[in-house]
Amino acid sequence: MVAMLNPVVVEGHLLAGLERVAPWSLWRPLPSEDRIRWVFHLGATDPLPLVREKTLRHYQAHLARFLSFPFLASYCEEMEPLVLDGSVIAIGMCDSARAPLDSSAGILCEVIFRDAVRLPLALLKLDPRNANCQMIDDYWHWFWNCR
Repeated sequence: MVAMLNPVVVEGHLLAGLERVAPWSLWRPLPSEDRIRWVFHLGATDPLPLVREKTLRHYQAHLARFLSFPFLASYCEEMEPLVLDGSVIAIGMCDSARAPLDSSAGILCEVIFRDAVRLPLALLKLDPRNANCQMIDDYWHWFWNCR
């Protein structure tokens, strides 16, 4: 049961009138760029950093902390004259010492696609119901738009 506020008692208070608002409508998802600023500990008006080795390392550390593996994803890449498309199982992030970070490929992920291979994280798409989806979509947005 949800406690209702009495507007007479709390009139003028910050919480006045909340009894008319559905609890789930109070939560508003942050726009993607605000979540990316949070990753880099930036303020609301700070510009997003460019994709460079240092910022990729920072983003990789963030994702390594919050992503849960393994997860199912789809991988699609167009390479003339073929289109490679299929399901993969992401099993972990690549160690940046073994797979150096660069702004052309970005963060690499270890996946099972017939064999164990390394694929750019920015080329993976997840089901929107997957808990990792928003974090990877935010990374995709930053990686492709901040070069």
